[in-house]
Amino acid sequence: MKFDYKNIAEKFNQIKSVDFSEEIVNYSTIKNKLENLTRDFPFIKIEKISASENGIPIYLIKMGKGKTKVLSWSQMHGNEPTATKSLFDFLEFLQNPLFEEEKNFLLNNLTIYIIPLLNPDGAEKWTRENFFGIDINRDAIKLVSAEAKFLQSCFEDILPEYCLNLHDQDGWYSVCNTSKPTLISYLSPPFNAENQINSTRKIAISVISKSVEILEQFYPNRIARYSDEFEPRAFGDNFTAKGSSVILIEAGRWDKHRNFEVVRKAYFLSLLSIFNNIVKQDKTSFNVNKYQHLPFNKLRFFDLILKNIEISKQILVDIVIKRVPFVRNNKIEYYGKIEFIGDSSIYNAFEEYDLLGFRAEKGKKQIVTEKEIPHCSTKCLIFGKKGITNLQIEKKQTKGIGLNLERIDCNIPTDILVGNFANFSLINTKNEVEFLILNGNFISLKILDFPQDKSINFTETSL
Repeated sequence: MKFDYKNIAEKFNQIKSVDFSEEIVNYSTIKNKLENLTRDFPFIKIEKISASENGIPIYLIKMGKGKTKVLSWSQMHGNEPTATKSLFDFLEFLQNPLFEEEKNFLLNNLTIYIIPLLNPDGAEKWTRENFFGIDINRDAIKLVSAEAKFLQSCFEDILPEYCLNLHDQDGWYSVCNTSKPTLISYLSPPFNAENQINSTRKIAISVISKSVEILEQFYPNRIARYSDEFEPRAFGDNFTAKGSSVILIEAGRWDKHRNFEVVRKAYFLSLLSIFNNIVKQDKTSFNVNKYQHLPFNKLRFFDLILKNIEISKQILVDIVIKRVPFVRNNKIEYYGKIEFIGDSSIYNAFEEYDLLGFRAEKGKKQIVTEKEIPHCSTKCLIFGKKGITNLQIEKKQTKGIGLNLERIDCNIPTDILVGNFANFSLINTKNEVEFLILNGNFISLKILDFPQDKSINFTETSL
């Protein structure tokens, strides 16, 4: 049957799971879902339950009665949650009476196995690695981690024709050398260092090619190919070598505001199209052109580029800045980091400013009492005009303000050096501070804009 992807995309907000109001996904987020799977989704069977290194349950669920078996897993890296959300969106799609025909088509032709959260310990700590700091996707040979052992046992028990290896990539990839950040990237993992393409990979590549054609109708010039460098310790490469057609899907980024819901929707459409295309794939005829002409990911996209800044007498440079996510109090925050100083001509950014005529000076600090901490933009401006980016206090402060906070004994560096936090002032030809770079954000003192979510509080916990 033919899927009406336009209609499905338009109804996504009606389809999607309502259980993900936060960006973070861990076992606590989906515990009720997992415990009530067979009640909420009658077409699902819990195949088996294992446990992480720290004793958190890991589920393998099964649905469908088709002859083609597909094994999917998400959050192998704990801080990559998009696929977990999208897998539950897929279950909601199958449950939705508007799409009964599509559900029957898929479940009559496929038997789908899903591990919806392979690394719950990493998700709790919001790290790539598991409880013991092991990258599960580099443990496919030694199999020392409980999670790797579970995934391997599932593969050996099921012997799937297809595997879906579901991830998030860093938000700083672009579609090759373009100014477009990558929204979704795909890969058919190689099975050897020569990157040969056998019939197993041809099948995966053909399925990917058809999905790319579908996604590009909604997101033109935003789809890329992930690096196909052979990684002998990775599960995708090993499962390909064992005869399964493996498809890697990586969630990227939509815009500077990190619109996670746009990415989630694109990922859901990608998943749905992959399952549909697997059913329709003719194993004697392959469409590989779209995949082979797909531009590669390039790690060349950043959050902020400041061009032509004077950092010393007659030395003009560009300063490239990332806003790096971290988790505090179960919420994602960001810190600004200086990534590169020099010629930024090969890079792109969500924000770029030509600051010829401005010089940069390291952010200044001032010790204040609790009463002197500013709680409005007008008072922040008084400090900002002096080039002050960081206020120092004696004790922990939980209330947010428009400037950075640090403890007196903390000594956060503000020197303009690669690897340091991005906190400095930009001074015009009148020797006035006109702009601040505050936690990697571009702040104009003329606009009087000191939003609390752009500064960072170093007094609560260290990064």
